[in-house]
Amino acid sequence: MGQENQPHIQVELHRHLEGSCRLSSVVEEYIAQNPSKQISDDARGNFNHPYWRSMFLIDHPVDDLTLALKKFECSQQLLASEEIVERIAFECCEDAHNEGTKLLEIRYSPDWIQKGHEHLTFQGIHEAVVRGVQRAKDEYGISVGIIGILDRSMSYKHGSEVMDFVLANRQTFVGVDLANDEVLFDGASLAPLFQIAKRNGIHVTAHAGESINPIFAKSVRFAIDKLGAERIGHGIATITDENLIKHVIEKDVLLEISPVSNSRIKAVTTLNKHPIKQLMEKGCEDAHNEGTKLLEIRYSPDWIQKGHEHLTFQGIHEAVVRGVQRAKDEYGISVGIIGILDRSMSYKHGSEVMDFVLANRQTFVGVDLANDEVLFDGASLAPLFQIAKRNGIHVTAHAGESINPIFAKSVRFAIDKLGAERIGHGIATITDENLIKHVIEKDVLLEISPVSNSRIKAVTTLNKHPIKQLMEKGVKVSISSDDPGIFDSNLTHQHTLLRSELGFTDEQFRMCDLHGFQHSFLPEDEKQQIINKASKQREALLYD
Repeated sequence: MGQENQPHIQVELHRHLEGSCRLSSVVEEYIAQNPSKQISDDARGNFNHPYWRSMFLIDHPVDDLTLALKKFECSQQLLASEEIVERIAFECCEDAHNEGTKLLEIRYSPDWIQKGHEHLTFQGIHEAVVRGVQRAKDEYGISVGIIGILDRSMSYKHGSEVMDFVLANRQTFVGVDLANDEVLFDGASLAPLFQIAKRNGIHVTAHAGESINPIFAKSVRFAIDKLGAERIGHGIATITDENLIKHVIEKDVLLEISPVSNSRIKAVTTLNKHPIKQLMEKGCEDAHNEGTKLLEIRYSPDWIQKGHEHLTFQGIHEAVVRGVQRAKDEYGISVGIIGILDRSMSYKHGSEVMDFVLANRQTFVGVDLANDEVLFDGASLAPLFQIAKRNGIHVTAHAGESINPIFAKSVRFAIDKLGAERIGHGIATITDENLIKHVIEKDVLLEISPVSNSRIKAVTTLNKHPIKQLMEKGVKVSISSDDPGIFDSNLTHQHTLLRSELGFTDEQFRMCDLHGFQHSFLPEDEKQQIINKASKQREALLYD
């Protein structure tokens, strides 16, 4: 069977073993290792108690990186035996399996685990990790690779000892990594060790460029050029250097990006400031890996340009188109691009953005209106959307983003005044029976993103989401991930939650996909190609 017939394979390449300890296991070990510690009965009986969360978790952004590192140290102190290390390794893989991951790479530092536990040897630690991983592989069929970590602050002598250990166990290590503070320690003295690793068939990745600051960009280039890194852990500083971006692309280096981690340690000021161009280029690849065959992505050239005035609308768009085209060429996924106008824009500003979209109508399939629908109704921009429709540009609009009757009017406005064929979110529709009839009569699709809605409290809880009620009333809906890099939730995760929280069936998912396909803004001939390809794949499956 060809690669194109394979089911969705979820992959995770950057997961630290020492940072993957289950809270329940950590608490259990802490209590066992500290029997005389005064702990309240409430905390003893509740692994999720605030006492434990404050001790071991980073569940919100922190200003002090030292404080964040102390959380890791608290967990590390408990890794006091091979049995515990084996347990943590098994549970790390089990948790990944339960998230739907089929291919996992975990990394750990034997030096870090051994710290304070000198009775443990590198070999004993590694064999415990391998046993835990093997148990998970045997039980769940998950594929797992192990990466060893060297510390930038190590002397050459110390680094040699760790690298010799990795090479001696090359049958059970797939790669080697360089980590720790990239400003204080460049790791240059260790570069020859990584070159030795490469010559011995060990793959190389490196933590580098972990903050959006030009001073971090040089360590990305160093990792690629001097260490021979094939992947970069985080690498978000790449966005600050156009030449480095080109270098990363030319060298076919993958950035292992962890948005929540970046935001929690303030490597980015806020999640919505995360380097969006890399995420957009990566977005098509992620969608393909989730099994998506038809994808529409949307972006605001105005928003991306904000604070980056050296970027032009045209330059931004051509970068997006290149990223999309690479994904289309590599994976055969069909992708449409939608441009976004902001409700708060003046007519003059909106005209500039719409003129840009129209000038690039060959690579835009639609246009969208977004931002606060209560403070800004966007009425002054309505003529621009009518111009877009007359020029063959499809129209969608963010509207009705909360279950509140005051939001319903913006859904009606988007349909009647903007000519919207689809509504982004539109969950306020459930509050108005006449609007429900209007949406059905106009054959308007609601683009619903359940996790996004719940995370911003547009619905009180996910099990109170109106998606099933809307479908039962005859409203056509599709399911989308909205901002997967922000909400830490892809399409697969949306499906999982809809099954568990709302009892969604395979047939309901099929109807959502069907309606989404029918209402896609991609050209009809391209959609027909998807149908033809799917038919051939189905025949191949039948006769394989």
